[in-house]
Amino acid sequence: MTSMTGFAFAEVHENDVSLVVELKSYNNRYFDLSLTLPSLLSRWEPELRERLASRISRGKIELTVRLKERSSGTPYRLDLEAAQNWKSALMELRQRLGLSGKLRLEDLSGRPGVFTEEEKHRPEEVWELLVRELPKVLNDFEKSRLTEGERLAQDLLIQLGILESSRLFLLQRSADMEGIFRENLQRKFAELAAEVDENRVATEIAVLLMKTGVNEELVRLASHLESFHQIMDEPGAVGKKLDFLCQEIGREINTVGSKTTLSDVQQRVVVMKDALENLREQLRNVE
Repeated sequence: MTSMTGFAFAEVHENDVSLVVELKSYNNRYFDLSLTLPSLLSRWEPELRERLASRISRGKIELTVRLKERSSGTPYRLDLEAAQNWKSALMELRQRLGLSGKLRLEDLSGRPGVFTEEEKHRPEEVWELLVRELPKVLNDFEKSRLTEGERLAQDLLIQLGILESSRLFLLQRSADMEGIFRENLQRKFAELAAEVDENRVATEIAVLLMKTGVNEELVRLASHLESFHQIMDEPGAVGKKLDFLCQEIGREINTVGSKTTLSDVQQRVVVMKDALENLREQLRNVE
């Protein structure tokens, strides 16, 4: 079982460049990928998306790639033509609006295109470096999600154990219901000082058992719990399958609760609903 929560980090050095790669994920119903890349790698964004989509099925995924310069200083190129164009435009704007004051260096230096950072590295070299490092990052990322998935599986097994023990309790109480109904009917006849008609008692018991019997629901519940265990052991993404099973389990629990008025059974139904809600809460993090 794989969790949708994971994290991996790597930093690789080559020549005068440090490439930092960070991959993390959170729970999400679908595959939702966000990329933060240096501009010189933007052309490979579609390929990066394909590489990640082939390894990850669900989750909110965030991949961040950063370039860290190891040499001192950052080269910039001055575009005098762009600076002159900005100067002319600003002076015209000042004249037309009737503004006072002098045009300062600060008014020009931050304008787009006046200063541009020169690329020190060939994009292909940086891309090759990322491609070499990405498999290791993905492997570490998957290991972290599997480790978290093992913890989730242990929590799920605890809740499944509560559901199974409660099912067995209800199964036993279901077997006791005929005797309980017979005792209640005989007590009512006695209170009314009426003669006990065994045929009438048997008929009433049969009607009550038809209305309140939960054996079918408990059999289906056992099947759902068995399927839950089997799907947990399947490889790949199983979260959606398990979420569907939770809906079926909830349907059987609700039916049992609506059919039975015995206080101890109702209390056990509440316990089962609580365990089921805990299951659903944990499954929100399962891929």
